[in-house]
Amino acid sequence: MHGGAIYYDIMSPKGLLNNTFVDNNASYGSNYGSYPFKLAAYYPSSMQEDDLSRLVSGAAITKSINIGIYDQEGQLVTYDSSSVAWLTSDDIQLQISGDNKKIAENGVYRFDSITFIASPLYTTNIKVISTALDQTKIQAVSQASSSKTMIFNFCRLLFGFAVQTMHSRRDPDIEQVCEML
Repeated sequence: MHGGAIYYDIMSPKGLLNNTFVDNNASYGSNYGSYPFKLAAYYPSSMQEDDLSRLVSGAAITKSINIGIYDQEGQLVTYDSSSVAWLTSDDIQLQISGDNKKIAENGVYRFDSITFIASPLYTTNIKVISTALDQTKIQAVSQASSSKTMIFNFCRLLFGFAVQTMHSRRDPDIEQVCEML
């Protein structure tokens, strides 16, 4: 069951959050819930926004990029374990390799086997597109996009380090080098 007391489709009821809810139970949205409305970073034990400014081109990411599916009220849509999301970019100067297609697990897409290749000091946008979001419903209440865009920055590398990275993509010193520069 979705939304213990109230589940709505399209428009959020006026005064929804002013109600008092008592002893409601549901697998998602104990008191209220709606349809999947947006994608946003889901941070527990995953990559933080600061980590996005220290990516090393050609090295596998060291922390997962977790993207949550949220309803209109900002609640994680935990019942979704079947929709699909793609990590992608329209930038032709960026290469993404690895497992960039994921199935949701309890409302979260976990991208963890990804390598980005771009020039040092390059800034680009990465998009996450999901089948969980119904663009028709979203546009009925908002001008929001049905994808999540994140800004990624690649750190400056020393020549010797770039050569070393080609031989060992799982080097534990990668983040330290990025922070030192």
